[in-house]
Amino acid sequence: MRTFRTTAATTAAVFIALVTSTAVVSSATVADDAATAHDSALRLGNAQLVSDPPPPPPRPASDPATEVVASANATRAAAGLAPLTMHPLVQQAALAHSRDQAARNAMTHTGSDGSKVGDRLTAAGYVWWTCAENVASGYATPSAVMGAWLASAGHRQNILNPAFVHVGVAVAYSAGGVPYWTMDFAA
Repeated sequence: MRTFRTTAATTAAVFIALVTSTAVVSSATVADDAATAHDSALRLGNAQLVSDPPPPPPRPASDPATEVVASANATRAAAGLAPLTMHPLVQQAALAHSRDQAARNAMTHTGSDGSKVGDRLTAAGYVWWTCAENVASGYATPSAVMGAWLASAGHRQNILNPAFVHVGVAVAYSAGGVPYWTMDFAA
């Protein structure tokens, strides 16, 4: 596919021509409008050949945090417990800790500043009365990390604790590509 660059004057002229000749605006996207302007510029002979634009980045099939929470909630439902709700401030604390672990290439409950999960929740602005945290590293998928957490008595206990109502889940990658997971629980 060849891509063409138009001059500002050509684009403006084509846009004016399109606006004045179109009585009804459809649900066309900006990309559709740009393609129409591009085609019109080609017809006017006022375009330059340039290289193809890069393709858009691939989209993940789903959000890892959402998958982990869905799995945790399925486990809680099987135990007759209410579901956890993702909370933006708890999510913020979890993301900050995953990034910190990844930057240090170290799986730990203690932040590089000496913080614990409660400190990080407070720093994020969340007012809590109880909290806990699951961390993991090296698990490539949400199902793999959930499998590991559910196989561990302490981590499973956090997931099944009826006192918790809010959750935040995050994964960050070290420079070497190792995933560092954090799942924060709070109420």
